[in-house]
Amino acid sequence: MTDQDSRKMYLNPFNDFGFKRLFANPKHPGPLRDFITHALEPFGVGEIIDTELLDRDLLPDALDLRGGKVDVLCRIPYPKAESAPDSGQASSTRGPTTLQGGEQIIVEMQLCEQKDFLKRVTYYTSGIYRNQLMKGEWYDKLRPVYMIALLDFSIFPGKEPFRWHTTCCLKTKEPTVGNIFVTTIELPKFAKTLSEFTSPHQAAPLDEWIYMLRHIREWDQFPAIFSRPALTEVGQILWEGALSPQEQRAYEKIELDWQTEHLIKRDHAAKLAALQEGVAEAKKQGIIEGEKRGEKRGEKKGEQKGRRELAAKAARKLLASYCSGES
Repeated sequence: MTDQDSRKMYLNPFNDFGFKRLFANPKHPGPLRDFITHALEPFGVGEIIDTELLDRDLLPDALDLRGGKVDVLCRIPYPKAESAPDSGQASSTRGPTTLQGGEQIIVEMQLCEQKDFLKRVTYYTSGIYRNQLMKGEWYDKLRPVYMIALLDFSIFPGKEPFRWHTTCCLKTKEPTVGNIFVTTIELPKFAKTLSEFTSPHQAAPLDEWIYMLRHIREWDQFPAIFSRPALTEVGQILWEGALSPQEQRAYEKIELDWQTEHLIKRDHAAKLAALQEGVAEAKKQGIIEGEKRGEKRGEKKGEQKGRRELAAKAARKLLASYCSGES
């Protein structure tokens, strides 16, 4: 490493430049395949050994309908002997995967909190699923659609950062009509430290991925503990010293925009937290003040009631005296 390289660092994998350089890089498809293999593992997908990148624009069915644009969209190629999945069987050359070809996978990074994000997930995945068939084709050609959503905010209760979603029977919890599968990864909930990765190949691969993505910008050299080939390739792809001058200028502009957006997000979150704290404190003070006013009103009402009772008692005594001839 030269003195000039020693001043370099790893790229931000969460801005648009770094994310696409890592996961939409036709020269380095290995990291994408490894990441989606482990992110989709609970769905029984198996090892993904081949992918083809697709256009990221999701076109609407009509001009007045809304389309969309995803960060990364790829497809599992059909076996070379087939142009369509008519055989229903995976080729023996495809490796130990249950995918048969034609399955599409979205990888999406969402930085800013979006309250309707899950509706957006449904909109994207269902649109891709519905647009698979040509006129005259039958439904057996439909292939599953998968989405992996990396979220820089919390969207579900609890502390678990990883969740896997599909439609299932409410009673048996078995998957039923679902051909759409979604992995959500809530980055703020991932709390593992480097000391928990004690030896190579012992940690869960998805844990390795998320730790690396969250902390790679802090490293001046790639930790030897992450020695799987796909991970070491990430270090090569995201090393700033590998950029051309033109790429360096493009990255710096995008990173500046990302940092600005991130600061705005943090400032908004801080203001929102302060507002919520202020509202809570105002409610608390309002309750206390209300109780005090209630006590005063109660004391006043009690005093008035006591006077009325004394007056009534005096009146009864006077009336009794009058009736008995004592007055």
